Amino acid sequence: MPWTKSTSRKRIERNFQLRFLVHSPTISNLAMLQSTIDNFHSHWIRRVFGSSCGHRFKGLAEFLFLLLCLLRLPGPVTRVTAQDSLAFPTAIRIEQQSGPPKTIALVIRYYLNRQLIESKIHHVDLDLTETTVQTEAGYAGMRITLFNSSDSPLTVKFFEGTKQLETNEINRRGVAELSYGDISAQDLGFKSPRFLPDQSDHALIQNFVATLAGKNTQVVVASPARSSMDQPSFDAICKALRREFGDLPSENIISDGWIRWDDVDGQTVFSGYARFAQQTCKLEFSAAENNIVSLRVDAASFPDDWFQGVATTAIYEEKALRLVEHLIAGDAINARNDFDPEYQPDVSLESMVELAGSIREQLGRRLLSSELKSISYGTYDDQANQKSLFCTHALKLEGGKTCLSRTQFVFRCDRHSVERGRLAQINVHEAWSSAAPQQIDITRKALAAIFANRNAPGDGLNELMHPDVLELVSPTELAGACSQMSTKLGTIASYPDWDLWKVSTLGSYSRASGQLEMQSGAVDVVVDFVDHSLVGLTAYGPAFAASTLSSTVPVQSATEMARGFWSALLSGQLNNAHAMLAEEFQQQLPLSDFNRLVEESGILDLGDLESIEVDPARICSRPNRSQPAILTVHGAAIFPDVVQPFLCDFVLLPNRDVALVNFNTDFEERIPLPPDVELRRVLGAFRSGAAEQVAQLADPQERSEVDMIVLQNFLSALQPLLDNSTKPAEAGYVHSYSLGKRREFLQGVVTSAEEEIPFEFTLELGRLKSFHFHAPKLANFIDENSDFSSARQLAENFLDNWLDESVPTELTSLLADELRDQVTLLRLAEIRNRLNAAPGTSQQIEFSAPILLPKENTIRYECRVPNGGGEFSKLALEIAFDALSCRVSAVQLIDVDDSTN
Repeated sequence: MPWTKSTSRKRIERNFQLRFLVHSPTISNLAMLQSTIDNFHSHWIRRVFGSSCGHRFKGLAEFLFLLLCLLRLPGPVTRVTAQDSLAFPTAIRIEQQSGPPKTIALVIRYYLNRQLIESKIHHVDLDLTETTVQTEAGYAGMRITLFNSSDSPLTVKFFEGTKQLETNEINRRGVAELSYGDISAQDLGFKSPRFLPDQSDHALIQNFVATLAGKNTQVVVASPARSSMDQPSFDAICKALRREFGDLPSENIISDGWIRWDDVDGQTVFSGYARFAQQTCKLEFSAAENNIVSLRVDAASFPDDWFQGVATTAIYEEKALRLVEHLIAGDAINARNDFDPEYQPDVSLESMVELAGSIREQLGRRLLSSELKSISYGTYDDQANQKSLFCTHALKLEGGKTCLSRTQFVFRCDRHSVERGRLAQINVHEAWSSAAPQQIDITRKALAAIFANRNAPGDGLNELMHPDVLELVSPTELAGACSQMSTKLGTIASYPDWDLWKVSTLGSYSRASGQLEMQSGAVDVVVDFVDHSLVGLTAYGPAFAASTLSSTVPVQSATEMARGFWSALLSGQLNNAHAMLAEEFQQQLPLSDFNRLVEESGILDLGDLESIEVDPARICSRPNRSQPAILTVHGAAIFPDVVQPFLCDFVLLPNRDVALVNFNTDFEERIPLPPDVELRRVLGAFRSGAAEQVAQLADPQERSEVDMIVLQNFLSALQPLLDNSTKPAEAGYVHSYSLGKRREFLQGVVTSAEEEIPFEFTLELGRLKSFHFHAPKLANFIDENSDFSSARQLAENFLDNWLDESVPTELTSLLADELRDQVTLLRLAEIRNRLNAAPGTSQQIEFSAPILLPKENTIRYECRVPNGGGEFSKLALEIAFDALSCRVSAVQLIDVDDSTN
């Protein structure tokens, strides 16, 4: 395959040796061969015999050249003379001049004393920017074989340091070879590994890409012995690629621009690009015997948590049921072998023998029937890059007992790869309906008392409660809570499958939780028991939460004692705090031990206490409580950099007073404060108009992401609206659970003289996670009086990184989300190449004053960028603002009216 030279012929003949490699006689290769024969005839026969008789020897030329190709006879050795010894490439720069991205291959062989010393293979990804391959130093000869995977033309430049030696053009698909320096003539017959796909390879690639597109064609995933994935997980990533990057049109189901190479264990690796509607994505897959073995996605915008589940779970259901059958049969060896090999080291044969024995002894020895109850997915684990699938079966055993098996399969799927689900864990326990049918009966009656008795919601509920708990319940408060739940949530649409409810038990305490379908939608319900008596029932709706646990007798003394105890403790008045403990508690924890406990905890080192907030007392439902019926007060100590949740437990004394019997800070979930308390704290920071106070609401680790100047611009527009409020703000209260943490949502309205301003705050353990204010005047809070120093710094940073081409990760972080796709990044690279900017910093660039645009919260800078020819190009940057930061939202080359939006 010819390289078109742009330098002097004399220099090329002295330093280069050009050769052509002949592959399978396809039509294109035969055409290339014919072209080469013509070149051989015209350049050599005519040079030897003259142009007048050259045509007489064309047949001879064809014969000699074919014989040379078939015998692969070496050509003359090219040596580097003394004066040329410094002209040895240190870098090879390759640029694709047009066409979509593609992958090519370079094989570079290095020689010393005419002996092959080292061979390097480079897989090079090309778009419309130059890609550089650095060569090895210290050699006297170099042989380069380039495999061009499509007809898109390439420009190949050779550099020695900054000095350009040669420029070559490659205009079509095929293999080109070039030699530098001193190479053994005997080694010129070396045959490079094959990188260009043949006809069968093209068929496999097109079949693979068609499967990505969701067409009828489907590639088959190899057996688990060879493949790390299976058909469901492969189908899942195909679906995820279309979800993230759009459909893959039929015209883009091509195999141009792909290369292949042989790998270990008889596998072949294929690498190339698929052109989806919204983004071109690089993919790499391995195949064996036309079956897919592995797949790798190379796209920065493809999310780590792409896995949202598989379309069919049949194979996982079968694996889960087979494991259960082995355990019930007492077959511990096969039960252990059912686990994925990765997890078998953590599953000893002894543990399988123990589990099988426990099931057979306590539940039953023979399986009568099984029923798939549910397929569910866990939350994405961003630390381990994995997500779990859970198969739950109900198993009826001989003897009348029903047990539940919950089998976990782990999908380790980050953005670079896909794997099948690996069987990692199983839990087998007696079903709630089998172990505690009385509790299900109590739950059904309690729900009916609250939601089915329209005239007197909650009537008869006290008959289900534990006698000790009834001492703490106010009938008036209980009736009010039940009435609220009935009014807000409506009536029950259908009772659930109780076997799907989660039940936890610790001694005589147990808690059952699950979903209940109401006419208003799904509601999460938690029911607490002591033995087989009701402690409390709590309902969490989509915008409402209520609990019978809050229906306590008037015990204001408990709330005030909790506030006083923690105020004394956190202020270092440990004698006063110790004196508030119950007498028996003081005896168990003497003052000296109490002092040491507090000092060693480090809680006195949290800083200056700003305030203490407490909730009203409620009936405790923690399974680790000291006795069945106690009151708990939750609260929080507010410090400058941390919110420390706490609790106090109280027992009710015969005289209706309380005694403090426990205090604690070591619990995961903070029971949220009343809405008005949180609202005053959070909204007060925004009313202050100070960015520092609002930033203090966020987690300390997240404050560095807040641009204080941008936030101050937003607050300057917001503060007048809040200051003009005509009555106190009102807020509703919602909370939810996720990953063991409780999130709180304050949703309300500030009423000003002119309008109502809805707002939403999301908090986690008291720390602000997000906020929204909905007001027309905030739609464009940037004006001519705003501080634009952050935007100017952003523009300078962007131009430094963009023009320097050295920090692509930082460049992406400076762009708005809509500019981070691969297509836009390629367009930016094309604009940069057309700028031909000179190396340097943004100090050499002239910026205009910021120009306000009609777009919401967007400004524009017009810049004069110095180019390599001593002149200037005109460039425009648009910067978009939100309440916390600003990003580059558009780049436009003004001279030629070319933009990236």
